[in-house]
Amino acid sequence: MKKILLAALIASTAACSQLNGVTDMMSSDSLVGKWDISSINNEAVNEDSKAYIEFGKDGKVHGNSSCNNFTGGFDIAKMGLDFGPIAGTRKLCDNAANLQETKLLQALPKVSDYGIEDGGLVLKDAEGNTLVKAQRQ
Repeated sequence: MKKILLAALIASTAACSQLNGVTDMMSSDSLVGKWDISSINNEAVNEDSKAYIEFGKDGKVHGNSSCNNFTGGFDIAKMGLDFGPIAGTRKLCDNAANLQETKLLQALPKVSDYGIEDGGLVLKDAEGNTLVKAQRQ
């Protein structure tokens, strides 16, 4: 009986390690650090973009949304990720940076899932749509 329960536990753990082709990270430790944003809503960021996101061990997140800096909190739920309210600076930026920044700041509150795909961070919405991709710095 113990062997059957152990086998079921191992099988269920293995099944949870893949979600829509994205490896689930299961802990905030794998998020901790700085990630350069490479795409938003499946569109590559501007070549000269400074956009990044940095996750701290303390549940805080900060970064650059293309022109302005932002800060807030994040919460790892069971197999998910939620961002708290995001605050940002308000510098005047060129149009391209403004548009990209708006897309990123609109995408972050929609994030409900995260994982690693092709070695990079992938943030997805509840329907599984890719919102943001980033590479560890």
